[in-house]
Amino acid sequence: MKNDEILVEIGYGLIYLLDKKKGAPLLEGIAELRKKIPQLPVVRIVDKLELAPLQFSVAGKKVSMSDNEDFCSKILENISIYIEQKNTRISI
Repeated sequence: MKNDEILVEIGYGLIYLLDKKKGAPLLEGIAELRKKIPQLPVVRIVDKLELAPLQFSVAGKKVSMSDNEDFCSKILENISIYIEQKNTRISI
C-alpha cells in the first residue's frame, strides 16, 4: 500500500456493498465523500478472510458490527475520521 492510499478491508459478509447489481453503495458513498473531502486519497478496498463476516478495518483499525447497523455509513464515517485525524497530525 502506498502512503497516499487508505486501505479498507472488509469481511466477506460486506462484499455486497461493492456489488454493482445492488447499486454498489460503498463506492457511491466514497464518490460522495470525495466531493466533501477533496484531499481524500485513493481508497483501496479488499476482502479479507481473516476478518469476521461483518467486520471491517480502515487503515488497520478493526471495527466489528452487528446485523442491524448501517454498514456503508459506518465505513464511510471511519474513513472520514481517519482523514480528519491524519490532517490534524499533518497541520500541527
